[in-house]
Amino acid sequence: MGDPSLVVRFLEDERLLGAGEQVTFGRAADVVLDDENLYLHRVVGRFVWWDGLWWVENLSEAIELQLLGDDGSQVRLPPETKAPLTQKTAVRFSAGGLPYEVEAALPGQAMPVPRPLAPVAAESTTTCGDIVLTDEERALVLELARPFLRDPSASQERLPANADVAATLDWSVPKLNRKLDYLCLRLTKAGVNGLQGGRKKATNRRWVLVQHALRSKLVTPNDLLR
Repeated sequence: MGDPSLVVRFLEDERLLGAGEQVTFGRAADVVLDDENLYLHRVVGRFVWWDGLWWVENLSEAIELQLLGDDGSQVRLPPETKAPLTQKTAVRFSAGGLPYEVEAALPGQAMPVPRPLAPVAAESTTTCGDIVLTDEERALVLELARPFLRDPSASQERLPANADVAATLDWSVPKLNRKLDYLCLRLTKAGVNGLQGGRKKATNRRWVLVQHALRSKLVTPNDLLR
């Protein structure tokens, strides 16, 4: 029998589990997905070792999980059910109109190949490529792009700091960072390059995000008049 361990990853939170261990994910679980989305269950699901296999359990009351395996399998997992994991599995679901994805893989296996996230219906959203932006995501992009909407000749040095954007939006900096991390992840999976690469490239990814928003007319000078 091979190494009975599992790697679980959400954004930059990566856990290595051994046989007999488990990890939960949700709004207030071991792996915190989004502590401000009240539509997200405190505990949505759990990865657990049982009967010689790794399983994912849906512990929610109303959220359905979608399991995408590296073997091409697609399994819908209703509440209070469980299913075994393949070598690489992407666990997807939505809550309050926001999509989430948790990845799992056996050690020595690459994480699941990114696939575009399907648009999730929600009120007051803006489409951008293969994803749908929420009002908060759109507000974040607008504040980052504001100097360049006012002055198209402005250089990258005019890019506002995260702390300044957070203050303008009346958010905490941790909230802004979470929103930015997840937006960049979603756009990367929709085919936009240059938005991933860790904190060392934080300024560069914000600049790439702004350039993409301006090119795609996600935000325009008219937005400054609203």
